[in-house]
Amino acid sequence: MANILDVAKRAGVAPTTAKRAIHEPHLLAPETLARVRKAIEELGYEPDQLAGSLRRGRTQTLGLMVGNIIEPFFAALIRSVARQARARGYALMVADSEYDSAIELQHLRMFRGQRVSGLIIRSAFGSPNLDYLVQMHKRGTYILEIDHFYPNSPFSYVMLDGRQCVFTGVKYLYDLGHRRIATLGDYH
Repeated sequence: MANILDVAKRAGVAPTTAKRAIHEPHLLAPETLARVRKAIEELGYEPDQLAGSLRRGRTQTLGLMVGNIIEPFFAALIRSVARQARARGYALMVADSEYDSAIELQHLRMFRGQRVSGLIIRSAFGSPNLDYLVQMHKRGTYILEIDHFYPNSPFSYVMLDGRQCVFTGVKYLYDLGHRRIATLGDYH
């Protein structure tokens, strides 16, 4: 399997220049970049993602923790986040906490061990794992809470305004002339 030194030798450049062709191509002269890209193609070179992530201390991976993977809200969220992550060159790892903070902590440890660059989390109910999230953040993981957040959380969060959503929906139906309006749901 070809490595970056093989690519550099084939292209007739320094290893640093070969690396730059991958990570900062805009800094190279077009002819040099073309030679390195040709060498990469000829050798079938693929960067060692694991080695790079060990040097950087994190991977090109995002973690997404949802409450219940089968809920339509979370299924749609997973799909949207996966598309955006992929478009930006990130892989996505998804976990389901079942709204249980003990399960959440197991997944947080896994995400930390995988050195995710960022974590989008719908925090669970029960004993908060805020201290663990703070530890992850201190080691370089970006944290974003969604749908529910821990009190006194130092992290950014995105919330739906549930009351306004219900009001808007009912008003819409009322304006259409409906007067007997009901709702169904799984949770209180």
